[in-house]
Amino acid sequence: MKTKFQGIPLIEISENIPSYNFLQGEFGKEFLKEYNKVIKSDYKNNSNLRILNFKENIVRGSNIYSIFLANDILSLCKLRTATPMDIQKIIDKDKNFLSHFYVDLGIVLRTENDPNEYLAKQLGKQAKERGYKFSNKSPLVFKTSDLGLILDNNSNSGLGFKIKESASPINVLQFDNKNNNKIFNQTENGYPILIFDKYKDRTLYTIDEGLSGFLLGSNSYLDSGNGGLAVSASIGRIVVVNK
Repeated sequence: MKTKFQGIPLIEISENIPSYNFLQGEFGKEFLKEYNKVIKSDYKNNSNLRILNFKENIVRGSNIYSIFLANDILSLCKLRTATPMDIQKIIDKDKNFLSHFYVDLGIVLRTENDPNEYLAKQLGKQAKERGYKFSNKSPLVFKTSDLGLILDNNSNSGLGFKIKESASPINVLQFDNKNNNKIFNQTENGYPILIFDKYKDRTLYTIDEGLSGFLLGSNSYLDSGNGGLAVSASIGRIVVVNK
């Protein structure tokens, strides 16, 4: 992509620091052109990926499949999609920047059951071969840089995931289903530290089984129980960060 990404400094205390922004302007338009080109050439124009659109000078929409493909495309420009840690820094800097949008951040593997049983088994097999452990008490979280998107005719979506050699997924004990619908007011590395306070308004959502998406929702809630991997809405945004 020839057009330069225009970012907002992630913090304000030094030079040569990462910056962030939505996919917007000429860069956003050029990104979407490349994204749609890759869908047609590499993913048989899969309908679960054709969910982004450019409206009012910004790329809108997001689902779990699209965010992994977007990260791979952006990496060619030495950019990446935002990590949970990036998102927390953005919230700390400007709590209103993401207040009306959701941002997909990765996927969570708990068990090889539903939701998304086929993909849970596919990813679970790879995870065990790599020595990663996971359970509903110790969910395994994959960032967008951890997995590659592949074609899979046996999957309901026609898509699947492959763990990259460079992957570094982590177990996030806080995503245990016992914490569903609880409130948190602090995070560490972008994941909630469950210090509950009835006067705070950040809520954590979890489930007990299967493979789910992980996203930041409007009003800064965290949802680690999103079973609809292909679901996209107009308030979805892809947040880009300089590497």
